[in-house]
Amino acid sequence: MFEEVESVDLIDAANTLKGRDSKGIHVSPPGDGVDKLLGWAIADVKLSAQAQDVNEQERFASNAILHARRALACLVEWYLKRDCFRLCNNAPSTAKKQSEILLERRIIDELTSRVLERAVEKRNIVEHQFLAPALETAEDVVELLRRSITSMITESQPSYGPCLFGSILGGIASGKNGERVFFYGWQEPSFILCTFVDRPWLGVIIPKSRGEAVVRRSFFDKTKVDTLMELLSILERSFGRISGCGDVVYWRLLAKEAGLDA
Repeated sequence: MFEEVESVDLIDAANTLKGRDSKGIHVSPPGDGVDKLLGWAIADVKLSAQAQDVNEQERFASNAILHARRALACLVEWYLKRDCFRLCNNAPSTAKKQSEILLERRIIDELTSRVLERAVEKRNIVEHQFLAPALETAEDVVELLRRSITSMITESQPSYGPCLFGSILGGIASGKNGERVFFYGWQEPSFILCTFVDRPWLGVIIPKSRGEAVVRRSFFDKTKVDTLMELLSILERSFGRISGCGDVVYWRLLAKEAGLDA
């Protein structure tokens, strides 16, 4: 049974939940992905270094900086998608707001933020002031962004997004007809970010019996970034880091079996 509530009302409910299990959902990278774009940037730096013609060298150096900046933008977008901020009704639209979210989520710190800002400024000179960079500048920017991107991914894996804080009794089995997901019942109060349905929502699951639960939920398109930020902070503090990760197909099938796909 579903009860529609305001998203801010979920904060008090989240504060009452405690547990050790938190399961994630696999989140695909946007577009071509970070590695491909970063690979292009590194390749262009090498081509710039090998070029005999000055115009060719400048062209490859410019492309290297632009591709490196695109790789960083792709990673930032991946984090925003992973943590569901893109689903909120006031999703961040400026680089400043996106940076603030990464800072608050502790994906980057103040020092990294300033370093990246300087690197992006060099890219802005190339793109908006139509000035060709020197090879050394391209090398510095690409290496700086490569190291920053690697550090960010090491600290916070962008492909594992939050999904369930708590537990649902269920499992997956393989047979002649393929994989099948089973739902065995509710075990404890839990919080779910149901991002894999037609209209994504988030809410608290309160079991009434093994096979019945009340779900107090709010839709993401009625949820503000600050509210989601506070909810994630509370839930991660109470349940800890994600201990497992399923793909979108698994969660859709489990949600259907559990009656959460309405």
